[in-house]
Amino acid sequence: MQTVLGAFTTLLFLPYMGWGIYNLRRRFRFHDETHPLIETATLVLVFAYLAVEIRVLETWFERAPGYVIFAVLGLVVSAAALYGHMAVSLLSWLIVDFMMPGHQGNPEHPRMGPEEALEREKDYAGALDGYLVLARIYPRNTEIPMRIVSNLLRLDRAREAPSWLERALACCADDDAAAGIVTRLCEVYEHHLDDPGRARAALDAFLEGNPRVKDRDALRERLDRIGAQGARVERRVTLMPLAEAPLEEPPPEKSVEKPRGRARLDIAPLAQCPLAPEDDQSQDAPTAEKGRPDVPD
Repeated sequence: MQTVLGAFTTLLFLPYMGWGIYNLRRRFRFHDETHPLIETATLVLVFAYLAVEIRVLETWFERAPGYVIFAVLGLVVSAAALYGHMAVSLLSWLIVDFMMPGHQGNPEHPRMGPEEALEREKDYAGALDGYLVLARIYPRNTEIPMRIVSNLLRLDRAREAPSWLERALACCADDDAAAGIVTRLCEVYEHHLDDPGRARAALDAFLEGNPRVKDRDALRERLDRIGAQGARVERRVTLMPLAEAPLEEPPPEKSVEKPRGRARLDIAPLAQCPLAPEDDQSQDAPTAEKGRPDVPD
């Protein structure tokens, strides 16, 4: 029985070492996080293996307790080296989740706290740069492109918005969420790019590809409204042929005859328009100018 148990624990030693080395390489070489459930299951199995191994060592070295102590110390050191990082990671995750219940523990969900803070400070360019980085890290996420579009519209860069909405639509697997993305795309085409034709084409293609969407009636009404607006905008202007309405020559201008000769300037006699005295000196002055002959007409 002891031989079988010893052989069994020896075989368990191989996956014990292999799984530990694999997780160390994955964590510190590739910086890849392990899911908390996998970490919990791994630690439980490691403790179970250590309990069985210690029991076997006590049976083998029953008459040499010193060997048992050193063997147990070796097992503890190996477990700490191989799986200590998992214990620390799981413990920190539990503490954070306990202190902040709203904490998003899913590593696949992006954390957009800094970008949201920049948006509250109205630093839309900085928030846009942060969202662009997150879009490279999480290429399949549909919420990030929607926020990128919002910041592009705030920065008057509406021409870049449709490509991000189309990317979000291609990654979206939920029909209802895709309907919201298409609605946003239509709003960008209608109100920001003044292109109702593309809005109608995008909405029509979505309705044809998703016949079971819940808001199909509302989307159909929106499609009809966009079509009506496009018909009013795209009015045809018909021009009348030139042969039916020839251009008329303008009437000749009437020439105005100007009077010939020099214009005669009539000057009134100075005696009829006497000068007003300016001061007392002009009154005491001799009246020589009064006897000056009149200027003839």
